[in-house]
Amino acid sequence: MFSCTTYNMKSIRRGNPALAPAQLWRPPKAANLKKRATPVVSVASASDAFRDVLVLALDVGTTGLKACVVRQDGKVLGTGSAAYRHGTSNGTNGEVEQCPEDWAQASVAACRQALAADPADMPLAAVVFSGQMQDLVPVAAGRSLSNALLYSDSRAQAEYTAIVDLIGSERLNQEALNVKGAASVLAKWLWMQEHQHEVLGSAEALLLGAHSYLAYRYTGGLAACCDRTTAATTGLLAPPALRTPRSPWCSTVLHELSLEQSKLPTLVEADAQVGTISPAAARELGLPRQMHGLPVYHGAGDLGCTALGAGAAEHMYVGTSGWIARTEPETSEDPTSGMGGLFTVLHPDDGLTLRAASMISAGGAMEWARGALWDSSTSLSEMDEAAAATPPGCDGLMFLPHLSGERSPFTDPQARGAFIGLSGSSTKSSMTRAVLEGVALNFRSMRDLLVRLALCALQPQKFDAGAW
Repeated sequence: MFSCTTYNMKSIRRGNPALAPAQLWRPPKAANLKKRATPVVSVASASDAFRDVLVLALDVGTTGLKACVVRQDGKVLGTGSAAYRHGTSNGTNGEVEQCPEDWAQASVAACRQALAADPADMPLAAVVFSGQMQDLVPVAAGRSLSNALLYSDSRAQAEYTAIVDLIGSERLNQEALNVKGAASVLAKWLWMQEHQHEVLGSAEALLLGAHSYLAYRYTGGLAACCDRTTAATTGLLAPPALRTPRSPWCSTVLHELSLEQSKLPTLVEADAQVGTISPAAARELGLPRQMHGLPVYHGAGDLGCTALGAGAAEHMYVGTSGWIARTEPETSEDPTSGMGGLFTVLHPDDGLTLRAASMISAGGAMEWARGALWDSSTSLSEMDEAAAATPPGCDGLMFLPHLSGERSPFTDPQARGAFIGLSGSSTKSSMTRAVLEGVALNFRSMRDLLVRLALCALQPQKFDAGAW
């Protein structure tokens, strides 16, 4: 999802004398920004002067990391991708983990690919990030302290029940944004306090997105930050009416759960420079020479960047997960508050929100099918061809794509997938088509849910799939 590039290119300046001082800086809007977050720079009025500025954008996805070198005028000059060394670890009780250092190492491989054709006379101006949100990553001294608990991790069911028992469901929905069951970071944080107390005690900060970890890692641990879109997915952010200059977080809830708010990251604008690539990080990771000392811009979570890149009020997205979202003005009223399957997420731009319905396993269901029904050497194109040979409806065979619980059109961390209607005539081709149809029908259910609430029109204006 490299839509973040379109957004961040407007705020990257590297020695351009054409900009008057009044055009260079604007004060950060977030009242709680710390000094380590550099104010945003605007170059919107100097697009011609920046035609040859190159930005390296990285997207930390669920199944792999993508890198893209893009010019100010939108021309893509290089791309790269890399899988994670240890992949994703799945447990029997809803555990879903990845190693954050795998993200860092994959970023090096992907960057080397993307920079292979980088012209020497057009040096990079900055690196920016996007990626999966709603993760829990304890960090200290520039590194992760344990595996990251991913957005789809639903192990904290007992902890979520304890939260509801203590706070109450109604009050929880009033004081915390998007506490959506055991997969919320709020519940996973409480789980970590109970089961990984030593790790949590050693943590200097808790990061909430995979892209935030790369920003932290690249700056040598100076940028423990989070963008507002990512923060809004965690169950930790207070609704607009309860945010204060001192704290945007649900402080009262955190206090009653004995969770240390001081460990939460600094909220920054998506286009904030949060530091530069540190010499130590460049050496440790073996980053390409062109990246040494580059300004680091935090960027935003994948949902926010995709909304910006789609350039439409409504869009659909299919990656490992999937969603349908609509951009609307931010208000103090939340029509999705307390509704299972619906989310209100802050847009990267101030004053806007995203009303979204999201499913956990979209493209991820096909990856599961490849491993379970085919083999790792089978391409997705080959699977598509095999599925196309099966008539629509798969002779009554159906698939439920809830492999790791579900968010929309209902929220249930204990939901699981299933084939319904298997017979002696079922084949891996018909089962593969059933997986595709099951994902498509879940999208239809999410669409119907949003339409009933008048949160989107009947037809999406934009459909995005994958990184580019």
